[in-house]
Amino acid sequence: MKRITTLLLITLTTIFHAWAKPMFCSSAFTVTIDGATAAFNGEATGVSPYFSWDFGDGTYGSGEDVIHTYSDNGLYLVCLSVITADSCFSVSCDSIYIDGAGGGVDSGECSAAFTWFETFGTVYFTDASDDGGADDIYWQWNFGDGSMSDAENPVHTYLPGTYEVCLTIYTSDSCSSMFCDLVTVGGGIDSMSCSAGFVFDTDDDMAYFENTSTGGGADIVSYWWSFGDGTYSDAENPSHLYADDDIYFVCLTIYTADSCTSTYCSEVIIGGGGGGIDSLLCAAEYEYTVSGTEVDFVNTSDGGGADIWTYYWEFGDGGTSYEEDPTHIFAFEGVFEVCLTIFTSDSCSSTYCQPVDITDGDTTGVCNAFFEYDFGITPWGIFTTNLSDDGGAPTMTYSWDFGDGGTSTEFEPVHEYAIGGSYNVCLTVTTPTCSDTYCLVVDIAAATDDILLGGLVVTPNPAHDNVQIQFSSTETSLAQMYVADLTGKQIYALSSEPVQTGFNAIQIETSTWESGMYVIHIQLADGSIASEKILVVH
Repeated sequence: MKRITTLLLITLTTIFHAWAKPMFCSSAFTVTIDGATAAFNGEATGVSPYFSWDFGDGTYGSGEDVIHTYSDNGLYLVCLSVITADSCFSVSCDSIYIDGAGGGVDSGECSAAFTWFETFGTVYFTDASDDGGADDIYWQWNFGDGSMSDAENPVHTYLPGTYEVCLTIYTSDSCSSMFCDLVTVGGGIDSMSCSAGFVFDTDDDMAYFENTSTGGGADIVSYWWSFGDGTYSDAENPSHLYADDDIYFVCLTIYTADSCTSTYCSEVIIGGGGGGIDSLLCAAEYEYTVSGTEVDFVNTSDGGGADIWTYYWEFGDGGTSYEEDPTHIFAFEGVFEVCLTIFTSDSCSSTYCQPVDITDGDTTGVCNAFFEYDFGITPWGIFTTNLSDDGGAPTMTYSWDFGDGGTSTEFEPVHEYAIGGSYNVCLTVTTPTCSDTYCLVVDIAAATDDILLGGLVVTPNPAHDNVQIQFSSTETSLAQMYVADLTGKQIYALSSEPVQTGFNAIQIETSTWESGMYVIHIQLADGSIASEKILVVH
């Protein structure tokens, strides 16, 4: 039997230009909620920090201590961005729940909400909205990548990245409500670079931290720990004694020799018997009874003091369910690993798996698509190994989508990509009685003769009405510039600009941009990209 428990984790990455020195700063905040009003108190270390707030409802603010009144009830992701006089940048985020808002589209009647989880690039969304007693409810999903859905519990496949997903509900008594959350797929902007990480154990008031970070091919030159109680460390694997039993938000920031930095944060619980992160948290569990090929599952999970919002069952034969106590009929015999994952109102999730033996059933009629891949044909090529199951069908056809417009109907095709990048490769198998699709994200590294972009320099930063982008290129090309917010959502697209070999400087106007933090991307014709953060203040 296996049980895996996780907390809501926030990972943020900043890429500095090549000659930037490692700088240390941190951000944190506390919040006091009274009805619909939230009082935020910011904290920061570093040289002359500037505080910028994103309240999660489409509005922003600045200042160390701010007060914000929400118009609608719901769950909001609040982020504090801090930039210091020596250009160090730090972000801290936390979810708050507002249930005392009066007026607005919610009016205490309906309230949109959802939970989600991601596996292999596919995100499963579960509606958790309150219809306020209305007879009917309608859903409108915006997945943040240009796709929409009106399903109650949609499933959507993404390329790697971070997306702002919004659910708007409409009820038959004319109430509407919108709820948004950040969804990270495949590691987000860290996936091809350095990545901070750590695990920990506790013994009474002592916490022992073990660094698990990766430098993305470069040496990690420094570590910076924030233990959540106002103390810090630059050790690689520190231990820390806490003065009080409490829940602390611990962050590790790493800096590498090639100027990549990444921050990873996790909640650490001190007290309650020192049982590690499981001791006061949720725990998924279930019991079951078998009758032929039919199995009745009974949820026995513990929410750890919080409400369990979502149940997600994977029956090991491709079937799934969102019911609390489902009944499932297996189509063929075998031993299946059945997993239950729960999600609670305080962002705890837990997964529990155990084998279920089915000894009677029809082995025909069920197909399963599955494949593996490897490199070695060309620098940008892959070859596939088809491991699909035809379920005993007399014929099976194969349809491959390589994520770059290329397709194939061969059993085990080879494919060569034109440029490096991340591609969502999908195999769909079809028999006379069944169809199934399986997808994997394939990362193709850039070839050695790619046009290489030097690290960007953005000045002034913070910017007001204009900003100059400075960078270098090894060849003449055209550059497409675009601007995204911290979720990865594109905000502005700028026209193509000619790029010369060597040093380049491009000036753009920022007077029409809203105040806030952005990421400027420059992409050359071969797909190589350089990025830098910029803070716009008006």
